[in-house]
Amino acid sequence: MVTGECTFEIKTLNPECTCPLTFQNGQVTSAYVAKRYLEDFGKNPNWEVSGVKHHVMQQISVDLSISQVYRSRKAARGLITGNEEAQYGLLRDYAEMIRRIDVGSKVILQTEMKNENAKPKFKRMYSRPFVGLDGCHLKGRFGGQLLSATAKDGNDNIFPVAIAVIEPKELNMVFISDRQKGLLPTMKTLFPTVEHRYCVKHIYNNFKVNHKGMELKSVLWRCASTTSVREFERGMEHLKSLDEEAWKYLADIKPAQWTRSHFSPRALTVCLVNNLSESYDYEG
Repeated sequence: MVTGECTFEIKTLNPECTCPLTFQNGQVTSAYVAKRYLEDFGKNPNWEVSGVKHHVMQQISVDLSISQVYRSRKAARGLITGNEEAQYGLLRDYAEMIRRIDVGSKVILQTEMKNENAKPKFKRMYSRPFVGLDGCHLKGRFGGQLLSATAKDGNDNIFPVAIAVIEPKELNMVFISDRQKGLLPTMKTLFPTVEHRYCVKHIYNNFKVNHKGMELKSVLWRCASTTSVREFERGMEHLKSLDEEAWKYLADIKPAQWTRSHFSPRALTVCLVNNLSESYDYEG
């Protein structure tokens, strides 16, 4: 280095490199990979290990080990989602915000303690009349399952109503959900007096396993969307003429649970699917 200047002087140059080719670089750590490719990890949360290795190799010619890739993915998820343990500590602030902004809302945050000297541990939280129900597994290191109840607000946007287990009582509400085996008896036990409708999209997904064809699909959705009992009965008769087994499948489901022609006036809505809950789970 030339004294007093920000320059270097080359005294000897050997143009022939004798160093062996290597794809290892100690400066390319898992933290570096997580930060450099954070946007890619965010766009592809299920990025395969082989995909990460190939991408880094193509971009900067560094061959990551399997353990490096796993550490990089974990670090990237931490940067994207934040500290999960710290987020649970913000639930009291979230509950207070709901009470302040949506005046009249009831929010219950329940915790438990193993003993009087232990720190409180989150257990469950409960915080409007057409509600969608669904659940999803939490894939973080704490595990568990998220049960969500979602609706639409005045602007027709998705509104998370509750994350809850509540006492059974008479409610003048309408729930819509899929027909999961565990969910049906739970609804009967916890909400014996509410109206429970089924997501027609889930009905059709099960229906088409054994009853395929665009005509059968068209008849099913026509039966579900009509508001006339007579038109519903005509549609079912037409389905019977096309495929009696398909007719039997739908006939076994109470009309009040899937067709607008038999819905009660509790919640007069054109909504026949549970997309609002599904999309809320997906975004979460």
